[in-house]
Amino acid sequence: AGTGGQGDNAEVWFLNNESWSLLINLSDEFNTSSDTVLNLSVAYNKLFASTGGPQSSSPIHIYDGSSWTTGTSITGCNSAMMSIVNDELWIGSCNGIVMKYDNHNWTMMGNTGELYNSHFKLFHNFIFVGTYGDGIIYSTEIQMVKMFLPLLLR
Repeated sequence: AGTGGQGDNAEVWFLNNESWSLLINLSDEFNTSSDTVLNLSVAYNKLFASTGGPQSSSPIHIYDGSSWTTGTSITGCNSAMMSIVNDELWIGSCNGIVMKYDNHNWTMMGNTGELYNSHFKLFHNFIFVGTYGDGIIYSTEIQMVKMFLPLLLR
C-alpha cells in the first residue's frame, strides 16, 4: 500500500499476516520532497512506485525484493501514473508525457499534448489513455505503438 499527505510522507507499507508494516519512506531514503505514493505497479518481478509532491520531478522507484533504486525521473512534472499494458510498464505524466519501460529501457512514446495522462488500458489491439483536464481519450494501435500516433475518439 502506498500512503501520502503533505510533508514528505511517500511511504510503502506491506501486509505481514494481519498487520501492516512500513517497508520504506521513499522521501527519506532518496532525499526528495515527495508527499505521496501515487500508485504501485508490478512488472518484471519488481515493484514500481510513482511519487508526487511539490518537487519539480516525478521519480519512479523500483524494488527488486531486497533493495530500492530510482529507475527514472520525469522532469518538469510532480506526478506520474503507471499501468501495465501488454506486459510493459506505461507511464502517463504531466504535460502530455507518455513513456514505457520494457525491463531494459525507458522510452519516450510521444506526447498527447494534454495537461495530464492517467491510466492506460489495452482493448482490441489499441492502447487507450485517459487524460485529465479536457477529459479526452486517446488511442493507438499496438503495432504502431513505437510511433505513438494518437487518434482522438469521440
